[in-house]
Amino acid sequence: MRNARLAVAATATLLCLYLGTACEAKWRLGPSQSMATIEKLVAQDKLSEATKRLSAGYSFDDPAGLDALRQFSIIVLRRGLSERDPYERCYAASALGQSGEPGNIAILIAAFRSSKLGVKTAAADGLGEIGDNAAIAALQQLYNSGTVGERETVVETLAQVTNPNAVGALSEATSSSDGTVRLIAIKGLGRLGNRAAVPRLRELLATVHDPLEKTTVARSLIQLGDNSGMDTIKAALHNPHQVWAMAMAALALGDAHDPQVVPLLQNTLTTQDDIDVRLAAAVALTHYNVPTAVDFIKGALQSGDPISVRHIGQLLADIDLRNGREILIAAMANEDIGLQMAALKIISSFGGEQEVAALTRALGKTDEPTIRALIARGLGRIASRSCITPLLALVPEASPAVRYTAADGLGRIANRLLKESASDGSQGASKQP
Repeated sequence: MRNARLAVAATATLLCLYLGTACEAKWRLGPSQSMATIEKLVAQDKLSEATKRLSAGYSFDDPAGLDALRQFSIIVLRRGLSERDPYERCYAASALGQSGEPGNIAILIAAFRSSKLGVKTAAADGLGEIGDNAAIAALQQLYNSGTVGERETVVETLAQVTNPNAVGALSEATSSSDGTVRLIAIKGLGRLGNRAAVPRLRELLATVHDPLEKTTVARSLIQLGDNSGMDTIKAALHNPHQVWAMAMAALALGDAHDPQVVPLLQNTLTTQDDIDVRLAAAVALTHYNVPTAVDFIKGALQSGDPISVRHIGQLLADIDLRNGREILIAAMANEDIGLQMAALKIISSFGGEQEVAALTRALGKTDEPTIRALIARGLGRIASRSCITPLLALVPEASPAVRYTAADGLGRIANRLLKESASDGSQGASKQP
């Protein structure tokens, strides 16, 4: 009997040794002990060991594993607050602020006081990423107390946020004495989607005289479902002396989602001499699923003309990606690094499993840290379960930009899947008799 028991014990011991870290994490350590060990490894910069222990000790198919993934993300990002590089500190503070950790808005406000424009931009962008009412209030405070250059930086951030409460700050910025600030703010009001901006935009439509600014106002109104600026848009499209206003007018007709404007856009695409106007018309036509427009943009990409490539990069966010998906894929494969970066920023706004596969393949083709960080960003924004494995593999990389972007992405995925799990659970409970 004793020999039999010894044999069983020996077998169990051998099995545990065979399973290695997974066995240790699941059988010898409880969840809190396991996370404590992982936190120690992160503190010692042993990120590779930490990710291996996390992967072996938890299943990311259940809430407990997802919660551990969320905790791991926060542990790594907290370490980012101690980085010497101010840009990485700003990124970590922003990511932690989005996860609900207090004190990070103050960190970003302090960083904005830097004498370096790049750090100011990183701090403002960080506040925009947090995007809650407290962050919007902080941005408005920085705008009100800032220099002309600082105000431009802040309003560029406000123009990208999704919080509809930014409408007040952007409306105020439309009264700036600086034309660039005004134009950015006007664009931002259309993008924001808050119809509370309509009265201010109508006021501007009646008082603004600069052709580009006036056409931009009309476009923002269209984006908010108000066609009162349509006459302004059509007039701008027929004024060859104001090329940038023509291009803005073409984009506005794409936002109108009115099939009656398709012949006008097609005529612009085929008859205009200016390539920027033609590109804008082609982008607008993607909203009407016109194949020749997609072919035109792809042809411009393949032409190698650097000016056209740069302009397409600026217009990627205006393309209807349901109809122009192949444009984005072509942009990702283009040799121009600026275009690649623009495409990688856009892909997360609509990506699915096809894009996850494309991003994962792209990781194997580049060692450039900035591109790898943007790929990590895309995976984190797509936030599907299939993104967990490639992001975990990126956390131990030497580049802080890659490391913290990957950690942020893991937190986003964990939060999304935990919310979905809680929602499914509550719906299931509500169906119980």
